[in-house]
Amino acid sequence: MTKEKSRLITLPEAGKIMGVTRQSAYRYATSGKIPTTQIGCRLFVSLDDVKRFQSNNRKSACKSIDELLALEDSVLLTLGQAGTLIGIARNTVYENIKTGRLQGVQIKCRWFVSVAEAKRSRNSVRKRGRPPKRPKNEDMSPRITQEHDGPLPLEKR
Repeated sequence: MTKEKSRLITLPEAGKIMGVTRQSAYRYATSGKIPTTQIGCRLFVSLDDVKRFQSNNRKSACKSIDELLALEDSVLLTLGQAGTLIGIARNTVYENIKTGRLQGVQIKCRWFVSVAEAKRSRNSVRKRGRPPKRPKNEDMSPRITQEHDGPLPLEKR
C-alpha cells in the first residue's frame, strides 16, 4: 500500500493559509499541534495536515443570527456571539456589561451572556455611533403652535 505524499510548504506559507501569523504557525508546530518535517535547518508541514488542522479548529463564534436565535434561552454566548445577535461590536457588549445595561457572567477570565439576555436587550442596548435617521414624513415639518400678532417676545437673559 503506497501513500501519496502531500505537498510540503513552509511554516510562513502555512500561516498564510490558516490565517494566522508566522509566529503562531511556528508555535503550533513546536507544540506538536501540526506535524512537521525538518529538511536541513528548515521546518515544513504538509498541506493536508494544515487543512486538517484548519477543519478541526474552526471557531464556534462564526454562527449566523438565525442559528443564535434558535438556541435555548439558557445557553451562554461569548461576547462576539452576543454582539452578532444584538447587532453591536464585542467590545460594546463588554462596556454594556460593565455599565450594567446588560447582564453577563464571568467564568474564569471570560465573559458570557445568556441567549435570553441578548434577545431581551436586542432593542434596548445603547449602540455606538450616530442615532438612526428619522424617516422623512410630511407630518414631521415644524409647526407654529401659537399665532402671534407682531414680533415674538424676547427672552430675558
